[in-house]
Amino acid sequence: MRLILATAMIALACTPGAARDSTPPAMTEAEAAATKQAAERGMLMYAYDQAAWHGIDDLRAKTDIAKLGTGGWIVDGPVQAPQLVFFDKDAAAPHALYVADFRDGRLVASHLTVPGPDTGRNR
Repeated sequence: MRLILATAMIALACTPGAARDSTPPAMTEAEAAATKQAAERGMLMYAYDQAAWHGIDDLRAKTDIAKLGTGGWIVDGPVQAPQLVFFDKDAAAPHALYVADFRDGRLVASHLTVPGPDTGRNR
């Protein structure tokens, strides 16, 4: 009898999803808004991460970053057109050392703002 019961339980657990009620519960308006906000934030984080990654590669190709004396970097702007800026160590009034502009996930322009091998706006 235990074997039959165990077999029935296993068969029930292995029933294809279509045979079970798999309808997700409806989201409330607040849950839908929170989900939308989380998705938008995730897309922004991804765009900023990609800008930082590809921008640092471009900056390394242009100059020796260690000699540049960067104090940090920031990415800002909308998902479709973020801008990456590396700045100096002047905490009171930081100045841009390198600026990279992106459009739809691609680096479209970058330049060093200090004398170096590439001070032009076009890559």
